[in-house]
Amino acid sequence: LLEHAEAHALDRRARVRLLAQIADAAQAMHEHGVIHRDLKPSNILVNERGEPVLIDLGVAALVHKDVMQTLTAEGAPIGTPAYMSPEQARGDRALISTRSDVYALGAIGYHLLTGQTPHEMSDTLYESVRRVGEDEPRAPGGLAPGFPRALGAVLLKACARRARDRYEQCAGFP
Repeated sequence: LLEHAEAHALDRRARVRLLAQIADAAQAMHEHGVIHRDLKPSNILVNERGEPVLIDLGVAALVHKDVMQTLTAEGAPIGTPAYMSPEQARGDRALISTRSDVYALGAIGYHLLTGQTPHEMSDTLYESVRRVGEDEPRAPGGLAPGFPRALGAVLLKACARRARDRYEQCAGFP
């Protein structure tokens, strides 16, 4: 995703449009009962028509099944630190839901639109995961001067630390 955006010199409007298409694809997965749980730029390919394709469902879970019944270890974070939701970072699998994917979409939006992720990623995995699990996300306007306030508000809501404060579903984003 990020390589495509750079290679095609996509402006902010085109990047937001691409993010909206990714949200639509994630929503379609949710409507078919699947939570991705590892949405990140490298798991999004852009085809020759410029359409995003979500890949790598290796840690996906079924929406209507108990997320606790997955194959991952109890209490272990699921996903990639820069894009995992706080509940994933804390290993709180009982709270993982479609809103966890909403968080990932917001984190992807941060990276795609500001060049940085919601939380500073440290040299250590432990500190990166701790920041995601415990700290509030950085304000997008502080990462990219002149960043539109309304767009920043959308990203902050999508990346809210508490799942209940995020958009209920990907259809509500952006």
